[in-house]
Amino acid sequence: MERKITILKDYLVAEVDRGVEYLSEDLRKTLVGSLIEPVFKLVIGPEQRQRTIKLLEKIVAVASKERISDIDAVVSEHLEELLATDPINQNLRKSLSLYPEARGYLRDSYKNRIKFYNKLLMDSSNVETWEDLYKTGFASGEECLQYIMPEIEANKKLIALVKKNRRIINVSGFIRADVIDAMVKLHEYAHGRLLAIPKELF
Repeated sequence: MERKITILKDYLVAEVDRGVEYLSEDLRKTLVGSLIEPVFKLVIGPEQRQRTIKLLEKIVAVASKERISDIDAVVSEHLEELLATDPINQNLRKSLSLYPEARGYLRDSYKNRIKFYNKLLMDSSNVETWEDLYKTGFASGEECLQYIMPEIEANKKLIALVKKNRRIINVSGFIRADVIDAMVKLHEYAHGRLLAIPKELF
């Protein structure tokens, strides 16, 4: 189990860094010089990167405990801890009436990730790479996709809410539109990476 946890964590950190590199390059191409630094800092800067990695490590820790029979109870037990770590939640305006809806989508995201990672980690096979982890965890690309899609759908709902109600992002109005655009691009990039997994491995 420890070997699998290490492989999964290393893979997730590498994916975070790929996202950082992708969005950094995009921001340099699309934003005026003075806007790059504040948008970068709020979306993918060093602090946000560390918070994202910490969040993923916490989710992996929850997912690795045992085969989960009551996922909702598990999520409820750890929800506040996960929200406190989540860089997206950090940038949400908690005073707005829409916040509970956004919080619900974040909860769904955590729930789906815990189920996803639990499925990867509970198989008894020995693995050496993250590709092995997926191939032993899922019987087919179709089964893998069944675990990926709920995560993507929860993220899409949150992004749709943010795009429709931009004030929920608690940053200066001067850069809010650029921050939201960057968040959307980062999520779309991550979704593409997830969707590629069953196509490439099965």
